[in-house]
Amino acid sequence: MAKTEITTYQYNFRNVPGENLAIVLLLNEDKLLCMAAFIDNENQELPAPREGLNGVVYVSYRYKWLKDFIDMLRNEEPVYFNWHRDDSVAFITTEKETVGEEEYKSFFRQLFA
Repeated sequence: MAKTEITTYQYNFRNVPGENLAIVLLLNEDKLLCMAAFIDNENQELPAPREGLNGVVYVSYRYKWLKDFIDMLRNEEPVYFNWHRDDSVAFITTEKETVGEEEYKSFFRQLFA
């Protein structure tokens, strides 16, 4: 299993004939770890995650999950990309954190900002 911290990300929207597509690039510093495609065609079967010759992992998700995916990247720290080559399983995850931790910080920022 390879577990690598995601330090930066980039995303864009593309108009592909027959569907809309969002691409999210997950990086560690300048190294591209994963290219995640978010597809809005609910009838299309999603391909299994795969690793390219360049070491980049390609994964596909449903478009409706894009908001939650970006929310995790924006609001959690640290966030990790995990790739299980033997099982072809890819996912992003956070570390353990205290429940309500960020909400507490946000509340005090609003009071004293």
